Amino acid sequence: LPVQTAWTSSFFPSGRAVYTDSALQESFPAMQNFFCNFCCVLEENGVKGECVVTDEGSKVLEIKNIAVLPECQRMGYGKRMIEFIEQTYRDNFRILRVGTGDSQLTLPFYKKCGFIESHRIKNFFTDNYDHPIFECGVQLIDMVYLEKNLLWESNTIHRKK
Repeated sequence: LPVQTAWTSSFFPSGRAVYTDSALQESFPAMQNFFCNFCCVLEENGVKGECVVTDEGSKVLEIKNIAVLPECQRMGYGKRMIEFIEQTYRDNFRILRVGTGDSQLTLPFYKKCGFIESHRIKNFFTDNYDHPIFECGVQLIDMVYLEKNLLWESNTIHRKK
């Protein structure tokens, strides 16, 4: 994956994004040890959000992290970042995947963006973290994986058993 790209005016006419590992790591020191293939920091009159995507092999991209500042949420920034990734990489990848907790905050967002649940890893959060993780007052237990087909208009994902 290229580590540099640019937003087109159809996404954010007055904005730009910075897409290099070094730029992301400089802006976000916590990312220093995180390997990623594609990083973007969305700037539109200041930083609004970021997204980290990795090449998982077999023509699969995985969103490892996507975040939008709380005061900028529900304004379309997260959805636009996902649309940008889809359009930029649809010729070279077939699946866009994301793993998240079973949360009423994140699952509806991804489903609204066209993702379909593919499988779950039971007890992921309780087995892999030394402390409980809560979102919207609910403890996260299972990792929920959702996928979006980048090749076709119809988004048919074969569920894993």
